Amino acid sequence: MLKFQQIVPLAFTAVSLGIFAPVEAATVNINSNGWVSSIRQLLLPLTGGDIYVDITFQFDSFDYIYGDPNAPTSEPFFWGQSTDAAIALTEINETLNGVVPIPTAAVGDSLEFGFPDIPQSDYIFAISYDGSTVQAIRSAFDGSTWTDGGTSPINPFATTLYARFTEVSPPLVPEPSSLVALIVTGTSFLLLNKRKRD
Repeated sequence: MLKFQQIVPLAFTAVSLGIFAPVEAATVNINSNGWVSSIRQLLLPLTGGDIYVDITFQFDSFDYIYGDPNAPTSEPFFWGQSTDAAIALTEINETLNGVVPIPTAAVGDSLEFGFPDIPQSDYIFAISYDGSTVQAIRSAFDGSTWTDGGTSPINPFATTLYARFTEVSPPLVPEPSSLVALIVTGTSFLLLNKRKRD
């Protein structure tokens, strides 16, 4: 039969096994001008379930980034998913509006023309193609906050600032309460081992 001194460390070990938990706060990267250059590990509560994404910005044409809009070689993240695109736009805007001070522009490189850090007070992400124009959802800075700019037709050969999405694994960080449990577990093991040697 286990003695009390043996049960306590085992109980704390069981508690401390869950020391890592997903984080909900995204990292907004701001450049020296106060413009957002990327967002890392943003939680998006999409219709098919929660995902985390990294977001970067690119100032180029649809044709350059994705290829022919009739059959994109690299499909835009929210292609054909206007509901999820609207959810993502709201989450991005809320994240940007939570930064102090609020960034007044998003900035991205033009890979096609080789220009770095092109600031824009709006950005888009493509959701469909109607045969002549790309339909895109737009976010715009209105002078005080980032707002939903609605859906806009975009010339696929015109340069504009696109938000680019990459799905990533949830970030894991130690929970403060679990760190306490880990410290108590380690201390109790040390005390138990000391008693055994004495």
